[in-house]
Amino acid sequence: MTKLTQSVAAAMVKALKVRRMKRNQLARLLGVSPPYVSALLSGGKNVTLGQVVRVLDVLRFRLDVRIVRSRRAARSPRRLRP
Repeated sequence: MTKLTQSVAAAMVKALKVRRMKRNQLARLLGVSPPYVSALLSGGKNVTLGQVVRVLDVLRFRLDVRIVRSRRAARSPRRLRP
């Protein structure tokens, strides 16, 4: 599981807690099974941006994305090979 996947899953879990909603309630609102929601929220499933946006929309949140330079890129730029 990547750091990004973990961060997205943690953010969705936090949104769920803020709304005081259970996973099975979210599953019902999304029209999916509770195990599917558990996989999304545990980071055990590769999720698309569309799936994340859909979950957040049901929870009345929005996705805010930032792109920042990584520390490694700032220290040692690498040339791309053709």
